[in-house]
Amino acid sequence: MNEKKTVSITIDGKKVDAPVDQPILATALDEGIDIPYFCYHKDLRPDGNCRMCLVDIEKTRRPTISCMTYPTEGMIVHTKTDKVKAMQKAVLEMVLVNHPLDCPICDKVGECRLQANYFQYSGEPSHFLNPHAKVRAPKLEKFSDRIIFDSERCIKCSLCVRFSTDVSQSHGLGLVNRGVHSTVAPSGGEYVDQYSDCVIDICPVGALTSTTFRFQARVYTLQKTESVCTFCARGCNTNIEHKLNKIYRITPRRNEDVNKSWMCNAGRDFAPYWNRERLHTARSKNKEISYEQSLIECKDIVRDYAMKKPVGKALAIASTFGSNEEIASFVSLFRMISGVDIYFKTDSILYQKEYPHDDVLIRDDKNPNRYTLEKIHQLKEITDTHDGAFDLLVVWGEGLKNSLKEKQEEFLKKAKRKILFTPFIDETMSMYDLVIPTLTFIEKNGTYTNFEGKTSRFNRALSLYHHIQDEAMIFEDF
Repeated sequence: MNEKKTVSITIDGKKVDAPVDQPILATALDEGIDIPYFCYHKDLRPDGNCRMCLVDIEKTRRPTISCMTYPTEGMIVHTKTDKVKAMQKAVLEMVLVNHPLDCPICDKVGECRLQANYFQYSGEPSHFLNPHAKVRAPKLEKFSDRIIFDSERCIKCSLCVRFSTDVSQSHGLGLVNRGVHSTVAPSGGEYVDQYSDCVIDICPVGALTSTTFRFQARVYTLQKTESVCTFCARGCNTNIEHKLNKIYRITPRRNEDVNKSWMCNAGRDFAPYWNRERLHTARSKNKEISYEQSLIECKDIVRDYAMKKPVGKALAIASTFGSNEEIASFVSLFRMISGVDIYFKTDSILYQKEYPHDDVLIRDDKNPNRYTLEKIHQLKEITDTHDGAFDLLVVWGEGLKNSLKEKQEEFLKKAKRKILFTPFIDETMSMYDLVIPTLTFIEKNGTYTNFEGKTSRFNRALSLYHHIQDEAMIFEDF
């Protein structure tokens, strides 16, 4: 693998090896040297329109924008000169000339770059003392069912326009008009894009807001838990933002190798997955029993099969929503028992038609951990070619409906003893001898490996079912 070519430069007296294909701003930020900016984003082409990231470079006549200036050998950069500070204050004053003073009601409070830059690099009072002199702009423009636009707050950084042009390639947004009347507008009257919510994430102010998150919570009161999206086999890294065991939003977590700074809209819509009816208590022959008793019964059934060595066989079916750790425990357990065939099945397939495969992130395969089952453990997916005539059937996940479809009930009737591990109420639960509740990925820790073999960690965000163990602990305890 070729290493990146670097040159030696100095930033504020610090010697730095700077990649030649990376602007000075990015190198400074990587080195912990703070330079203010609005229009720059690590995963978008630089535009240089906000003029906030000015620096002084020795042997140049005037301050230069660092987001579009690339390093050369021996370059000496100063980021805190009086000239730079004066220009940054002037830029901030220009940005704030027509900006509304509605911070107390703005959803961006707590992560607004305009607020942060003003307090750190200016703090000067406005020369425009008459608030009625501000140029007014439209408010509450509906870009789509997902996005509300407040043109008054927009600082024309063009991040959203560049995203729709270069990343999602929908070309759904553009800048129209000139001067103080310039504004962002959707092409065709509505911004339709499978990744549209990403423009809310990258907006440096509160101009683009989410219809589902508006006025729901202050971002600084939410706890962020690092997680992984289970919508498809991409495995986008995410943050689950929650408070008091309630999820408020899911946002992308940057991973250069997996999803950069992006995620699709489906990955944010946790409601269809999360709001299904949960299985709260274990059931034995359709009667409720304690969770602890269900584990004892499960062990007895499996051990009874292992000790008797019946003529027939057993079938253990793993879930594509299982973590690497859980799958390893499941496979290890049943490979120790003779006469057990191990397969896997698909589980939730949400948004299959609405969000098809594309060249950005979305995969047709809607199973987060198929790679581990197929490539690492060499398992095959269960199909309707299996007749189901087994002495013992252990199903882990949300039933067999996605893999066997209409043959699920016929398959279950042929098995003598049946155990189901599932987080959700299933229409065929009454056909199982034992049903044990499990946790969703939001409620446990583990790792997923995406279709490219890249592994990402997810962590427990909610703790609703304290008495339930994750499957790795259950299968290891056998």
